[in-house]
Amino acid sequence: MNDNLLARSGLRSILSQQPDLQVVGEADNLAQAGRIFVQARVDLFVVDSPSVTLHTLDAVRFMTGRPSRAPVLIVTADPAGLELDLLRLGCYTLPQRQLTATELIAAVRLVIAGYAIMDRRNAGYLASAFTSRHDDVEAHTAQALTRREQEITGLIAQGLSNTDIADILGIAHSTVKGHVKEIFRKLGLRNRVQAALYHHAHTSGEPTSPHTRT
Repeated sequence: MNDNLLARSGLRSILSQQPDLQVVGEADNLAQAGRIFVQARVDLFVVDSPSVTLHTLDAVRFMTGRPSRAPVLIVTADPAGLELDLLRLGCYTLPQRQLTATELIAAVRLVIAGYAIMDRRNAGYLASAFTSRHDDVEAHTAQALTRREQEITGLIAQGLSNTDIADILGIAHSTVKGHVKEIFRKLGLRNRVQAALYHHAHTSGEPTSPHTRT
């Protein structure tokens, strides 16, 4: 979605050349995006916007609030300090400046596959914001996790997948999946990025597990 025809054409050209990606429509406003959603199954909304505004947040709420809860990926030069608010809505941001086609395609594939992404330059800001907004439940949530769950949270924070964690800990993939689901439930989280932010906000940054990968 973008109200600039040239920008939309550029995005369509980049994404439609990939054999595993299909562009089902493009829109220059929220109403058009809604019609596309009704007419076609959407796995991801891509929004190209020079800057993020409160109107952008409203649009994201609409798109992520649909029954499919399709995630949103915003390419923007100015997130306006709203990264955490967007993240809570299931929306991820990419820096518009110096973004290559290869990076855009990789980000689209990761989000569609269920992974959460963010610009690492925002990690410190997001962790600080996360901490300040969760001080009232810090002690309770830290104690709520079992030792194994704390260990797995630390491995998630290292960017490891469930399969990687299962291999490292020598347990079944289904067991890891169950632990991750329980961690999300206990902490009130929606994705792995939030779990990583929680870990970094509540530890000194040292890995919680003696297992490491090189």
